[in-house]
Amino acid sequence: MSSQQIQRTNGGSQVTTVNRNNKTPNSKLIIKTPQGARFVNRNSTEGQKYLANEAKKNRKNVANSVMLKNVSKNHLQSCYLNTYTTLAYLAGQSKISDAVIARYIISFETLLSKMNGKLTTDREKIFENMWNKTRNHENTVKFASVTDIEQYLKYYKNIMEGGFKIQGNSRLSTLARNLN
Repeated sequence: MSSQQIQRTNGGSQVTTVNRNNKTPNSKLIIKTPQGARFVNRNSTEGQKYLANEAKKNRKNVANSVMLKNVSKNHLQSCYLNTYTTLAYLAGQSKISDAVIARYIISFETLLSKMNGKLTTDREKIFENMWNKTRNHENTVKFASVTDIEQYLKYYKNIMEGGFKIQGNSRLSTLARNLN
C-alpha cells in the first residue's frame, strides 16, 4: 500500500482503500463539472473518458524548454560543469564520434542560452534540428579529432572562467556547417 493510500473500515468487516488526499475510494473518481462535483466509477465509460481527457491535458512535450523552465542559475551552472567534466573525461578515454561532440556542443549552447536569458522558441528549434542531424554522424570523425575536442574544451572552460558569458561567436555556426 502506498503512502498516498489508507484503509478505512465501514462499520462491519468491509474494508475500502481510499485516497489519503481527498478520502475518496480508489474505485471512484471525483469529476468536477459546472453543475457540481460527483463521484463516478473509475472503470465506467464516463470515468475512462475523464481519465483519458486528463491524461491528454497533462501530456507535455519534454523538450529543453520544459526541462529548463524553472531552473535556478546555480543549477544550470552545475549542469554546465558536469557536462564539461564528462566531455573532458570521455575525450581522455576513447575516440568520440562527430555525433557525440555535436550533442555536447548543443548541450553547452542550450545551457548558456538559458543562463543568459537568450533561449527563445526559435533557438530551441534550431538546437532540436541540429540534434536530429547528429544521427547521421554516429560513425564519422570529421570534426571530432583530438585537437578539435581540445579547442572545444578550452573554449567552454574560458566561458566558465568568464562567468558563463558567451565570448565572441558561439560554436553553433561551425557546427551547423559541419552537420550539413
